[in-house]
Amino acid sequence: MQVYQSNKITKENLLERFWLYLKCAADHFGNKHYVETKHGSLTFNQNYHNGKVISKVIPNHVDAQRFGIGLYLKDPLKIIPAMLGSLMAGHYFIPLDTSYPPSTLNQISEIGDIRFIISDRQNIREAGDIFSNIKEILNIDELDFGKAVDDFDILYSPDDIMQILFTSGSTGEPKGAVEDFRYLIRTISTKLATNTYTEDDKVLQLSTFSYSAPHLTTFYAMFSGSTLYYHDLLEDGFLSLPEVIDKEEINVYTSTVTVFRNFLRTLDKGRTFPGVRWFHFGGEKKLLADIRAGREHFPNATILDLGFASTETWSVSKAVFPVDHPFEEDAIPSGFPYDDIKLMIWDEDGNEVPDGEEGEIVVYGEAFARGYLNNPELTRKQFISDPLNPLGQYFKTGDQGKILPDGQLLHLGRIDNMVKIKGVRIELSTLENHILQYPGVVQVASRAVEDQRGDKKLASYFIAEEGIRIPVSDLRHYLAERLPKHQLPHYLVEMNEFPLTASGKVALAKLPVPRTTRPDLPNACVAPSDELEESLHQIWEEQLGVKGVGVTDDFFDVGGDSLLGVLLVSAIEETLGYKFPVSVLIEAPTIRGQAALIRSGEEENANKIIYRIRPDGKNAPIFFIPGRGVYPTRIKYLANKIDPETPVYALQDIASRSKAYHSIEDKARIFLSEIRKSSPRHPIILIGESMGGKIAYEMAQQMVAKDEPEPILIMLDTYNFERSAKGNWRHRNRVKYYWGLLQKHISHLIKSDWHGKVDYLKYYIEFIKRGGRKGVRQGQNPQGDNNNTYLDDVEMQEQSTAKAVRDYEVKPYPGQLIMIKALRGIHQEDETNGWNDVSLGKLIVHKLDCYHGAILFEPAVDHLSKIINQYIRESKPLVPCRHNE
Repeated sequence: MQVYQSNKITKENLLERFWLYLKCAADHFGNKHYVETKHGSLTFNQNYHNGKVISKVIPNHVDAQRFGIGLYLKDPLKIIPAMLGSLMAGHYFIPLDTSYPPSTLNQISEIGDIRFIISDRQNIREAGDIFSNIKEILNIDELDFGKAVDDFDILYSPDDIMQILFTSGSTGEPKGAVEDFRYLIRTISTKLATNTYTEDDKVLQLSTFSYSAPHLTTFYAMFSGSTLYYHDLLEDGFLSLPEVIDKEEINVYTSTVTVFRNFLRTLDKGRTFPGVRWFHFGGEKKLLADIRAGREHFPNATILDLGFASTETWSVSKAVFPVDHPFEEDAIPSGFPYDDIKLMIWDEDGNEVPDGEEGEIVVYGEAFARGYLNNPELTRKQFISDPLNPLGQYFKTGDQGKILPDGQLLHLGRIDNMVKIKGVRIELSTLENHILQYPGVVQVASRAVEDQRGDKKLASYFIAEEGIRIPVSDLRHYLAERLPKHQLPHYLVEMNEFPLTASGKVALAKLPVPRTTRPDLPNACVAPSDELEESLHQIWEEQLGVKGVGVTDDFFDVGGDSLLGVLLVSAIEETLGYKFPVSVLIEAPTIRGQAALIRSGEEENANKIIYRIRPDGKNAPIFFIPGRGVYPTRIKYLANKIDPETPVYALQDIASRSKAYHSIEDKARIFLSEIRKSSPRHPIILIGESMGGKIAYEMAQQMVAKDEPEPILIMLDTYNFERSAKGNWRHRNRVKYYWGLLQKHISHLIKSDWHGKVDYLKYYIEFIKRGGRKGVRQGQNPQGDNNNTYLDDVEMQEQSTAKAVRDYEVKPYPGQLIMIKALRGIHQEDETNGWNDVSLGKLIVHKLDCYHGAILFEPAVDHLSKIINQYIRESKPLVPCRHNE
C-alpha cells in the first residue's frame, strides 16, 4: 500500500485489515490538521501516536480481559485519542457525559462493566468522587506524549465490541447499545464509497460524544482526511457559532434538524455563510422550510445531504441532491436505502404493508448494534433475528414512515410521540404541526402533565418570534378551528427558550409544570355557598385547570380567555343543562354571578345581541363588532384602555340560532336596530374586528343612506379581497390571498422547531376533510337546531359569517374609513388590505407591528387604544339620535 487511496477501501478489506489501513491513513495525511477546537488542534499523526501512548498505559494497570474503558472527558483533543487507545488496547470505550447526574453515571458504569476511567486534570477530582468504586482512574494530562512508541500488531475480530453508547431511553433509565467493529466498519466503508467528504473539507461538529453520530464521523474522518472542527453547544451556545463558521472557514455544515432550527433563531436576517459548500441534515424528519433556510443562509452551497439514521443502525438511507433540487412536497424524503439495507414498513401486528401506506419503519441488515447491554427484554422487543441468516437482524426503529413510489423513505416522526388523555390517543405531532402554522410561532413542544388531582392534561409550550407577543387566547381559538375538542391543549405556555439535551433536542422532562393554582388576586378567595355554586365551581376548575378558584373571582383574572369561555359555557350546558353564550362572561364573569342568573331564570335572557361593557360616559359611544368566532369578550383588553368617559358596547351575532340571517346586510340591519334602542345620541364609533369590519362597513352605509350622522368607522385589519365590482379583481386577489397564505406558512416554518411531526401535506388533507365535514353539517342544518350545543352554535355562526363576508359586494362609501393595519399580516404588500380599490370619501391607514390575530392583545392593544382615543377626542359634539326607520 505505497499510495493510500481512501476511495479504494472496501468493507471486505477493512474487516480483514482495519488497523493496517488506519495506520496508512495516519501516515498519508501526516501533519494535516485532523481535529480542531477553540483550544487547539491535533494532526493525524499526533492522534494515532497519542492513541498508541494511551494503549500502552492501560495494560499496565489491569489484566488482559476485555472490559469497558470509561471516558470522562469533555475535550475532543483528548477524547478522540482516548477512544483510539482503548481499542488499540483490546477493550471497548464508553463515553461518559460530564453533564449527566452522578446516579446515572454510576448506573452506566455498573451496566457497562467499566473498570478503568480516563479523565483529565479538569475532571479527575469529580471523576474520583462519582466513580469511587473504580480504583483505576488515569489522568491523561500526566502522560508523556512526546516519547516514541513502536508500532505493534493489534489483534481484533469484527465481532469484538467497539463501543457501548448509552442513551436515556423513553423511561429515563440508561440503555446501552452494543456496537462492534462490524458496525463501525460498515459505517466507514459506506461513507467512503459515497465520497461524502474529502481531505479538502472542514466539517463542523456540534454533537457531544455521548450522542451516536460523533464517534462515527470521527473514525470516518481518520480515513477520509477531513478536518473536524468541534464546537461545544452546551458551553459556547449558538451565538458564537456564526463567527466560528466564518473564522474557521467551515465548508461542511452538519447537524440534526432540531439543532439547525435552534441555530436559525439566533441569526440576524440576511446572515449568510458563503464558504459552506455542503450542508447535511441527519436523523430527523426534514421539511421544505429547512431546505429553504439552508439555501438562504448557505447561498454558495451546491450539495444537500439527507438521510435517516438511528443509534442502533447508523445511517440506513441517503439522498444527495443539488441544493436547488425542486422538491414537490413539504415533507422531504430521507433517500434510498443503502445497498446492504432493506427498508420495510410494518403495521402494529408486525405485517409488512404495501408501499405508500404508513407504519413503523423497520430496517433489515447484517451490521447493526448487537442489542442493549444486559437488557434482553428490550433487545427482543426491538431486534428480531433472522433464522436464515446468523448475522441478519430486523430492527424496529420506533419511527413512523412510508415508502414513496420511487422507493425513497419518507420519515413521519416518532411513533411514541403520542399520549393518552382520558383514554383517547392523541398524536402530539399533529397538535404541534397546527401550532407551528400560527404566525410568529417558531418552536413548539408538547407533553402530558398531571394536575393536582392526578388527572393527565395536555400541555403545549411555544416560543414566539423575537419581539412578538402571541395572545394565548388567539392561539387557542386558532387551534379550536382546526382540531377536535379532545385534542386541544389544556395549557398553552409561552417560553423564551426551551431546555435542551446534550444533543440539542428539547428536554421535555425539564419543561416547567404549568401553573395550576389560583394566582395572587387583590380580592379574597370565597368558597361556594350552596350546591349550585359548588357544581359551577367544579366546572370552572376543570376547564381552567386551576385549583382554588373563588366564586367571586373574575374568569379572566384566573387565566380565562375567549375560547376557554366557550369551553366553559359548553361544559355548563353539558353538565347542568343551562345554556349560556360566551358573552355571559361580560355581565356575569364570576361563579356567583352565573349562579344568580340560573336561580333567577335569566340565563336564556343572556342570549342577547348587545352588551353594555361600560354604559356611562359623555363621549361618543363605541360599538364593537367581533370577527369570526363572534366573541364579544375580545374587546375586554381594549375597553380597559379606552378613555373612561367613553361608553363601550359589544355586539353578538346570535340571530342564526332562531332564524337564518345569511347576509351582511341583514346582520347590519339587526345590529343598527339594537344600537338605536341603546344609544340616544350621535356620533357613534363602529369598531369592526377582522370579518366584523365588513359588518361595520355595511352599518355605516345604511346609516348614511338613512341620512343619519356619519359614524366614526374603524376597521381592525379587515381584508377586502373576497369580492369586487371590478371585473376579475376578485379572482386576482383571491389568488394573491392564497399565495400570501402559502408564503406565510413557509416563512414562519423556516424558523420553527419540530420533532418528527406529521407531514405538511397530511396536515392540509385533514384540514380540507374537516372543512368538508363542516360544510356537510351546515348544509344539513343551515338554520340551527334547538338540540345543538353551544359549540355547535358557535361553529355554525362562524360558517355563516364567513359565507356572508364572501358573498358581500362592497359598494362605494362617501364617508371616512379608518383602517388599522397589522403589518405582519398575510397581505403585507398591500397596506390598505384591498380598500384602496373601493371608492371612499377618505381612507386613513394606521399601522401596528403585530399579527392579524394579535391586534386586540398586548402589546398591540396599547398602541391601538392611543389611536382610538385620539379619534374620540376629535369626534363631533354629541347630538340626539334621529330614527328614520
